[in-house]
Amino acid sequence: MDRYVDYDKLKPRENSNPRLILTAVSVLDSKPLIFDSFKHQIEPKHILATSAFPLYNFPWIEVNKGVYA
Repeated sequence: MDRYVDYDKLKPRENSNPRLILTAVSVLDSKPLIFDSFKHQIEPKHILATSAFPLYNFPWIEVNKGVYA
């Protein structure tokens, strides 16, 4: 992913950088997780969390300490 995503352009509160909003679901409590590049630094784990699906061998991703998507 590092080859295709410029994470420096997704830094929070930068002047005119594009905004990226990703959503996932917490597997422990079924609550939505929203990753907004205006509020948080987007990292590969956030992108991977949007596609985690253990049934199809895409494992859970720990996006924060103790928070899995």
